Amino acid sequence: MQKISTLKCFHADGKISQSLEDVRGEILLISNFTLYGTSANGQKLDFSQSADYASAEKIYDVLVTELSKKTTVKTGIFGGLMDVDSLNSGPINLVFDF
Repeated sequence: MQKISTLKCFHADGKISQSLEDVRGEILLISNFTLYGTSANGQKLDFSQSADYASAEKIYDVLVTELSKKTTVKTGIFGGLMDVDSLNSGPINLVFDF
């Protein structure tokens, strides 16, 4: 969780050189632990590495609690149907798989 708040992934002075803490950013944490799938072995999605609902919810809750100690964290409803709109400022999108 420390890595999330200190990873240098924000743009400043022509370089990606600032962390979430540096920019005093917030986190929108969207749960999708139970939706993890891979297509590495063909055309069909494989969800066998997904956590079960109860385990995933516990992991998610711990992550929210720990990140909230560092910054503002906004969430949706775990396991809920959500429409999420995102307005990105910059030329890149990053996906983290920790």
